[in-house]
Amino acid sequence: MKNLVFLSIFLLFRFSYTQNTWKEFTHDIYATSLEFNGNDLWVGTYTGGVYKWDITTNTYTKFTRVNNGLANNQITDIAIDNNGDVWASSYYGISRFNGTEWITYNETNSGLPANGFFLAIDVDPITNNIWIGSYLSGLYKFDGYNWENINSQNSGLSDNLVTSVKITESETLWIGHSGFTTQSFNGFNWLNHQPFGSVIQIKTSKLNNGVYFIKLNIKGDIYTEKFIKSNS
Repeated sequence: MKNLVFLSIFLLFRFSYTQNTWKEFTHDIYATSLEFNGNDLWVGTYTGGVYKWDITTNTYTKFTRVNNGLANNQITDIAIDNNGDVWASSYYGISRFNGTEWITYNETNSGLPANGFFLAIDVDPITNNIWIGSYLSGLYKFDGYNWENINSQNSGLSDNLVTSVKITESETLWIGHSGFTTQSFNGFNWLNHQPFGSVIQIKTSKLNNGVYFIKLNIKGDIYTEKFIKSNS
């Protein structure tokens, strides 16, 4: 059985493609991100918190700030770490679901700034480090114990407005900015890549010995896609 779940351009509908049939999950939430963890589809929403769908039973659980302790109901991105924990970036703080409860990280218990606006999150598949893209304060890395801020003043990061982050199995970090810039960092060198417009999201998929990166950009009201091949 194959399942494909799509997030529409206007982020209104989620479907599952199973045995040549389309099944609508919902049409009344404004979704911003999707991540699978086994049979569970985790959905971040613009104002409704986080949903967990069991795709085998088509049942869901909704998590919100008031009821479950999310940092904020405006979720910008979701990632699953190597332990199966769910991480959600939001307009204020970062939240982690450990299977039992949500734990929120903000300026009171982490190295994150006060009133932080976080736009993207990803997990290093090798080290399990958490990478976070922020609005105007650069990148944050969390190794489970320590927080590190990487910005244009202390690194080769070209812009502190980070709209997307993606780290590959070769531990190359790809960063998207709103200012017509895409960067990569392999742990030693920062590289600037051909501009494609404001980078909204970076997705990766393996092909042969390289990685194809899909940039979803916005120019005015038009969404486009660009592809890059990298052997790193």
